[in-house]
Amino acid sequence: MGSSNAAALVEIFSSADVFILIFIRIFGTIIITPLIGGRHIPTVARIGFSLALTGIVFYSGNISDINYDDNVYGYAFLMIKEFMVGITIGFVVYLVLNISYLAGHFTDQQIGFSMVSVFDPVTQEQVPISGNLYYFVLCTLLIVTNGHHFIIKSLFYSYRAIPIGSAQVFMNGKLMTVLLGLAVDFFAIGFSIALPVIAIILIIDLVLGILIKTVPQMNVFVVGMPAKVFIGLVTIMIVSPILTGISNIFYQEISDAVLNVIKVMMP
Repeated sequence: MGSSNAAALVEIFSSADVFILIFIRIFGTIIITPLIGGRHIPTVARIGFSLALTGIVFYSGNISDINYDDNVYGYAFLMIKEFMVGITIGFVVYLVLNISYLAGHFTDQQIGFSMVSVFDPVTQEQVPISGNLYYFVLCTLLIVTNGHHFIIKSLFYSYRAIPIGSAQVFMNGKLMTVLLGLAVDFFAIGFSIALPVIAIILIIDLVLGILIKTVPQMNVFVVGMPAKVFIGLVTIMIVSPILTGISNIFYQEISDAVLNVIKVMMP
């Protein structure tokens, strides 16, 4: 057992340049992906998890020969490229999950919570209350449905589709087009999640407008604001069961988005 471990360490040290490049791509994905990394996980844990995945990839047999200029600048450029590949894959997952914050922003604007926000220790930012609820519910559902397994599998698959040093990251118009298209699609999904609340509040606004014309002495702020908050929260409770179905849509969106991004970065 000891001799096999020693042989494995010797192999790693003899191919330290390859091992480091594998680690950089994986670590670039881990540091930005919410489900398996992100700022809410201690740095030591993220580094340890990245090293463990690096060891698996290193001995998986999916790593081809690496060619680069035999100098510091050539290797540094290769490190930057691999880090950009990892960041891009992680950013796609990050973008998909942040649809929940967009939906929460739309919801809070309608029910009167737009001036209220909470501090999210995950993103270190102020986020909408409804968005925070959507985010953690969808993250939980994705973990239950093994969505985090797909992210790790996609990272492993990227080494077969995009050998080290061959990624088309810089000056890639197709990659920018795909990312912009994803942003537009995710905006539409976020709006769709908040659409029931938006529709109900719109109806309430129409009713209040008619009441103001009918009963001019009625104070719309005294009646309207509490009504919007109450009916908006009731609507969220009623439509909350559909988040289970939405989690399946999110899983499919993450799958399609990650695979599309890997495809456009292929040599």
